[in-house]
Amino acid sequence: MTYRVAVADNKVAEAGLKLLAATPGIESPTAPKTARRGSKRALAGAHALIVRSETTVTPDLLTRGPNYAWIARAGPAWTT
Repeated sequence: MTYRVAVADNKVAEAGLKLLAATPGIESPTAPKTARRGSKRALAGAHALIVRSETTVTPDLLTRGPNYAWIARAGPAWTT
């Protein structure tokens, strides 16, 4: 199975996007501008959604991606 990932923010690190794109079984991430606007085509077939701080995950955004198995927020690691 191939998993489709929608990346909704421009601030996700390029290294992370390259890692996703190079991983077998994962389709290249969706262009951030398309996913953030909630494009039905970009989100409808996505199995995962990655956001950072530019995108608020709303009920409407969730209904546009009925196949989401994962929703992740990318960001710096917490340290104490």
